[in-house]
Amino acid sequence: MDFGTVGQMIVQLGAPLAFCCVLGWYVKYKDDKNREDMKEMMKLHKEESEKFADALNKNTLVLERLSTKLGDSDE
Repeated sequence: MDFGTVGQMIVQLGAPLAFCCVLGWYVKYKDDKNREDMKEMMKLHKEESEKFADALNKNTLVLERLSTKLGDSDE
């Protein structure tokens, strides 16, 4: 949307309607940009969660090995 088109809208339709159209375009642009950013953040969060789960599983294995080597104190 260039300034010539905006200028024609103001002359033909009046300023309030033209500004509403420009504002609608701006809201859609910001919403699309926000959606892209959220997709990227969700992707990064998924990778981070997978790394955390992997580390937790490795720690569980180590604790099981230590428990086996030290012997269970319950027995």
